[in-house]
Amino acid sequence: MPEANQLEIRNLSVAFADTDRDVVCLDAIDLTLHSGEILGLVGESGCGKSTLCRAILRSLRAPAYIASGRMMWKGQDLFELDEAALNRVRWREIALVVQSSLDALNPVMRIERQLVDAMRVHMRWTRAQELARCHELLEWVGLPRRILQSFPFEMSGGMRQRVVIAMALALEPQLLIMDEPTTALDVVTQAEILGRIRELQKEQNFSVILVTHDLPLALDFCHSIAVMYAGRIVEKAASRVLVHNPRHPYTEGLLQAFPRADERHAPHRGVPGDPACLTSLPGGCPFHPRCTSATGLCAKITPDLIVCDEHALACHHPRGVVPPHQDMRASKGAIPIRDRVQHRALQGVRL
Repeated sequence: MPEANQLEIRNLSVAFADTDRDVVCLDAIDLTLHSGEILGLVGESGCGKSTLCRAILRSLRAPAYIASGRMMWKGQDLFELDEAALNRVRWREIALVVQSSLDALNPVMRIERQLVDAMRVHMRWTRAQELARCHELLEWVGLPRRILQSFPFEMSGGMRQRVVIAMALALEPQLLIMDEPTTALDVVTQAEILGRIRELQKEQNFSVILVTHDLPLALDFCHSIAVMYAGRIVEKAASRVLVHNPRHPYTEGLLQAFPRADERHAPHRGVPGDPACLTSLPGGCPFHPRCTSATGLCAKITPDLIVCDEHALACHHPRGVVPPHQDMRASKGAIPIRDRVQHRALQGVRL
């Protein structure tokens, strides 16, 4: 896998405006995506996975806004681009597959028109070239050519989702963001689609960000995994490392929640308790009320994301290793973004 950094996210925070106090849904995200890498984003619903994907494309809708951070795409900051420059990046260089196909397809337009829309904006192709590309895309996702004259409501949910995937691949983007792309597909079709995407990824060497709740699927499909909890990345490592050596208690719980073929009678413990509520997060580590290893330190100080041997971890009491050193003075002096974000104060720094 090439080591060139394609996407670098630094100190990214996203908040939702409120009348009293803004709610932070992404808190100081640091993430690097290498060229040709397949990165999986996993975590419970509401942890910020989809919000992160939309922040990359700057497609957040009010009341959401970017409170701080930088987003470097091939050396240029996406937050500094005007709308025209940003539109040249969207779909041509970075494409998104949304979770709900009904959110991406116009119900009163035929599929052919929707497939060629992006082509006409970014490419100067003839009608024959556009049609040939449509046929090629449908073949990739296993759909017959006749559906080009169909409307979205005439197709099943699985067929619509495959059309959305074909639309995202239309211009051979360098980064494909897939937000639960196979939700409406059966397991056989899911395996076929993801297998084909992996073949194309190897041929064209584009990068992929896969958002999913299916951790075993992510471990099988992705080169590396970033685990998110309550708007923060709590662990990131290569898939082959994470599957055998999860160091964060939350990651360990996610792995234990899925059955394994070699452990037919093993109990499924999962993660106890309920997901964190972003409007009333506990002090310190957001996961500590659900963690069996939590101590008083966990309730007072939020652990930093520390990288050691390409394994990033935010935990005071990691599994299987000596707890990382925390600079108590620095932790006491730092003010979390959740405590700094105020709606009125950030009016002048919104992007």
